[in-house]
Amino acid sequence: MDSDRLARYLAGEASPDDHASVVAWTASNPSNQNELDRLVAAWRHPGQPGVYDLDLAWAQVAGRLGQAVADPEPVAIPLARRPMIQWLAAAAVVMATGSVMMLRTRDRDVGMSYSTTIGEQKTVTLPDGSTAVLAPASTLVVAPGYGRPNRRLSLTGRAWFEVSHDDARPFQVSAGGMIVEDLGTEFEVVTTGPGLQVTVVSGSVAVHRGGGSATVTLGPRDVATISPEGGSSIDHQVPVDRMISWRQGTLDFIDRPLGEVVAELQRWYHVELALAPGLADRPLNAPIPTGNLTEALEIITTALGLIRSDLGPVITLAPKP
Repeated sequence: MDSDRLARYLAGEASPDDHASVVAWTASNPSNQNELDRLVAAWRHPGQPGVYDLDLAWAQVAGRLGQAVADPEPVAIPLARRPMIQWLAAAAVVMATGSVMMLRTRDRDVGMSYSTTIGEQKTVTLPDGSTAVLAPASTLVVAPGYGRPNRRLSLTGRAWFEVSHDDARPFQVSAGGMIVEDLGTEFEVVTTGPGLQVTVVSGSVAVHRGGGSATVTLGPRDVATISPEGGSSIDHQVPVDRMISWRQGTLDFIDRPLGEVVAELQRWYHVELALAPGLADRPLNAPIPTGNLTEALEIITTALGLIRSDLGPVITLAPKP
């Protein structure tokens, strides 16, 4: 459920569509109803139905935004007062209860930002109905005025997109110094490697440098890697389902240098990994789980004939003696 809808629902500003979406969400799974009950309980001022501790909630959200706040005695304020603070307070409750890890503003004209931490995935529903799934340690910024007329975003990290195509409103992702433009598709964008990587599952994508003409145009099962200097290589008929399997809990590496594998694992696990000299370029072909570090390292060491040694917070992989 989109946290924006939840915040509006808590603040009493839900549109009929918002309200219907929240009702449908809670009806789809008992755990969703429990989550909503938890949010409502956190939002209501204890013992005073219909009264809400907005100052306390604002202090929570301001602290997350890094803003200085005064430290007055919290005052319970009727819901009808201070509508903007009321919405921000509702957003603070949603954030403080752990439902989201994002910094947002109510007014979409000033843009929105979504971030994930190490090991975290997040699904974002965009205003036009398109969706983005963020991999760990990634940030997606929705540009001000999204959809009027263009749908512009910027990405650092890794994300999967399912786009509601609209010829009149191009969907564009700025990443790695390039612009990835949807031509009606499902695709992934990765900026964590040595260059920008774009993987297309269905439809087609054009990749531009700045406002120039297309550098490459990709179709289904195409994977392009574009260097920071603009050079590109395209692989066709790639098993793309393996490349995007991280959404289902598996990192399926296909001839990936071990140095890149280790860097990717450190985005999924709170761990520091080191390689013995000469191992960084060894290719790995193996599926690695995203939720079990011991199993992940066992697969790597078995596949490549390595051993692991733990020294303090660092795990080192080295060839067997």
